[in-house]
Amino acid sequence: RAERQAASELVLPSVAEALKYKDPTTLKLSQHFVKDQRRQFGSWLCKLLGGGVSLMLQGFGSKFELLEAFTDEVLREEGEVVVIKGFDDADLRLELIRAASSLKLRLAPLPNEERGSTVAIAKRFAAACAKAQRDVFVVVHSVDAKRLRSQDCQAALAALNASHSYLVASADHVNAPLLWNATTWRAANFCSEDATTFSPYDREAGRWDPFDRTSNAKSQQKLLDTSGLVYVLQSLTPRHVELLRLLATAQQESNEGMLFKTLQSQCRYKMIAHTEDQVHSYLVELTDHGLCRKEVRSGSTYVAVEPGYVEAILAAT
Repeated sequence: RAERQAASELVLPSVAEALKYKDPTTLKLSQHFVKDQRRQFGSWLCKLLGGGVSLMLQGFGSKFELLEAFTDEVLREEGEVVVIKGFDDADLRLELIRAASSLKLRLAPLPNEERGSTVAIAKRFAAACAKAQRDVFVVVHSVDAKRLRSQDCQAALAALNASHSYLVASADHVNAPLLWNATTWRAANFCSEDATTFSPYDREAGRWDPFDRTSNAKSQQKLLDTSGLVYVLQSLTPRHVELLRLLATAQQESNEGMLFKTLQSQCRYKMIAHTEDQVHSYLVELTDHGLCRKEVRSGSTYVAVEPGYVEAILAAT
């Protein structure tokens, strides 16, 4: 219980704490450490390709720029690269679907009992890489970020350690290993490397604003192509899909979207959800997937499907 409690309290340094490490002496020391770590790039690659291991970078200081350099200078020369930024509240399931869509990988259909499972999608992603005979490196910044701490996400990341998919990750907190049980650690086959940099956590801590948790996600949203959208719909539960179809149908008639109170009433009538909390819960997941959004106009809350998805959702459902 104590270990689970410690794992649940993993946090990145605040912006103020990160600024403490920006004095000239520390920055000079950081440059020395980073230069020394870059000499290990060749060794890291050999371990990845030859040992069937996943690479885990740990140590004091931000690993963002170091891992970015390893990705751009080494990994992109060896195969395809998928970058997931955990500190930006990345949704692992959606990120893998987007990556498969971008790389033109065909993921096997999900049976009903596996809908909503991140592990199932990760296994299909790894299988698709193997079938296509393409090496894909999945680079995860801040693997101990809050959105990636669930057992489902960690087991999904471990499933990416396969014949043609490789996992490279960085961890920011000293207690990050508490996130993995023995089974997950063995499946991922992590090889821990000391990547101490003493670099300030500007990139990780600076992105976090406790009063605006949606601005970054909205600025980075990118529409899925048809195959990617279909796979997202397949990964949702039937009630999520029913709600989404209800919104898309209403939006086809009126581009303004649907008043939240009207949506709640329609969900109750169609037996999709019986309480306001249930409707909110469904909308949170659909919003995380970038399929719909909430807007406040004239003091009233409206819910709308992303315009580029309306016709595709109606055709697919």
